[in-house]
Amino acid sequence: MSPTPLQLSLGKLLKLFVTVMVLYATLYFATGLWRERRGPWVLTFDKSPSGNPRLTISQENLGVRNVQILALQQEPLPADFKPVTIHFKSPGDQPGFGKLLFTDLTVLPGVITLDVFGHEVELLPRTLVINRKLIPWSERQEIRLNPEERLPGGPVPPQKRKQLGRELP
Repeated sequence: MSPTPLQLSLGKLLKLFVTVMVLYATLYFATGLWRERRGPWVLTFDKSPSGNPRLTISQENLGVRNVQILALQQEPLPADFKPVTIHFKSPGDQPGFGKLLFTDLTVLPGVITLDVFGHEVELLPRTLVINRKLIPWSERQEIRLNPEERLPGGPVPPQKRKQLGRELP
């Protein structure tokens, strides 16, 4: 006895469904691996020996190692401040001091924009941007943030900058 057309269609439909689900799962995990292949920004928020807030930036796959940003003569850190290292992998991660203005972590390492005591610090894979000035990445670099170099009116998040018609150089 030969199968009825309805039985044949259900069998083909089930095979198609399983094939599509396997293909979807494969692509889903492959894009996840591709997205995370270069790894996240690693930021350490601590104090320098002189007591100034210090931000240390590393991203091994880009060759960025121990780039230190010292905030000079800024507001003091709270007495109960504890150094913290954060691997920025997801948008919910928060900095140890300062404010998080923007993150785009779709493809790691992504883009992170921070307000560090009135200074705009933006981490891009191609360059570091401080107060809208491009600074090429180099190993073991030390950058000092002076109060007089703060942006007038403070940092502006990238989404707001676009609305205002201001773009990065």
